[in-house]
Amino acid sequence: MLRVIVESASGIPKKKIGNPDPIATVLFGGEKKKTKAINNELNPVWNEVLEFDLKGSPLDAASYIDVVVKDYETIGRHKFIGSAKILLRDLACGQVKSLPSKNVPLVNEKQQSVGATIDLVIGYEAPASPNLNDQSIPDISHMEAGKKTTVHLYKNGLTFIITLSSYVLMCRSLVNLYFCLCSYYIQGLDNENETHGFRPQ
Repeated sequence: MLRVIVESASGIPKKKIGNPDPIATVLFGGEKKKTKAINNELNPVWNEVLEFDLKGSPLDAASYIDVVVKDYETIGRHKFIGSAKILLRDLACGQVKSLPSKNVPLVNEKQQSVGATIDLVIGYEAPASPNLNDQSIPDISHMEAGKKTTVHLYKNGLTFIITLSSYVLMCRSLVNLYFCLCSYYIQGLDNENETHGFRPQ
């Protein structure tokens, strides 16, 4: 937040007829804020606070404000009296938090003094630094659930493989047993034929 307190001005030049009705405008970053007009006054006192929301962005060393003082006109355009440019480098660099700007000379379009000065106080509140301890923790419940599902599937698959391997081994054992029984049966028949005197032709 950038806060500009427009306090007062002094030595505003007289008009040809009567005194001016000074109004101050502060421009910063393309945004414009105005004070109220002080009627018929060469030394106006505004004491108004104009605030500019930086939207979380910090000031940089090249930041500045323009202050423009005009003669307020009810009808038509306000008449230019003088302006001032104030650099905000000290605020941006953190050297100060408040920048009193007293007796700042107002100049015309040719950058020549008009004999008037303005008093302001500029305050700056830097954006809060992110709290590392307050970072949101990602929701890993779905990740944990997926991990558990993967482990469960892995276990099921491993059990299936072991069961299938056992089944294959059992089948092989049964096949081997079958061939052994067949061999014993054939050998028994051969022995019985020899006993009864049968000879193969």
